[in-house]
Amino acid sequence: MKICFLAFLSFFVLEFQAQAQPRVSSSKIADSIYYLAIEAGYREQFQLAIEYFDSAISIDPQIESIYFDRAIMKEYIGDTLGAILDFSEQIKKNRKDADAYFLRGKIHFELQNYRWAYQDLNRANHLDSGNADAHCLCAAAAKELKKSRQVQLKTEQCRRLNTKLQ
Repeated sequence: MKICFLAFLSFFVLEFQAQAQPRVSSSKIADSIYYLAIEAGYREQFQLAIEYFDSAISIDPQIESIYFDRAIMKEYIGDTLGAILDFSEQIKKNRKDADAYFLRGKIHFELQNYRWAYQDLNRANHLDSGNADAHCLCAAAAKELKKSRQVQLKTEQCRRLNTKLQ
C-alpha cells in the first residue's frame, strides 16, 4: 500500500510540475523529466541531473536547451569532452546560441586549445557583442596565437564593456 501511495504521489508531483512549468517538449513525460534534471542541478546533484537529461533526450531529443543544460552539468563533474560535445550539439540545433559558443570556447581555452577557443569566442562576440568575458578571453586566446591586432581590439572591447558594468 505504501509503495502504491509513493508511486501515485510521485506521478502527482511530476504532473503538477509539468503543468506549472512552460512546455519545452511535445511530451509531458519528457517535460517532467527535464524539470527533474533542472532541479537536481540546482541541488548540485550533477550526476543525477545528467541521468535525467539522458532520459528526457531518449524521449524527445528536440527539447530546446537540453544539450546546453546537460553540458553545464558535465562541466561541473569534470567531463570536459562530454561538455564540448553537448555544446556542439546545442550549436547544431541553434547556430545563434552565443552562450553555447562562449562556454565551449571557455573550455577550449582552459584546455589550451587556443585556436578553437578563439574561433568560438569570436563567434560569441559576433552574436552577443555585450559579453565582456567573451571579449577578454578572446583577447587572451589571440595573444596565445600571436594575433597582435586582435589582442588590441578585443582588449579594448573588454575594457569598454567592463567600464560600463562598473
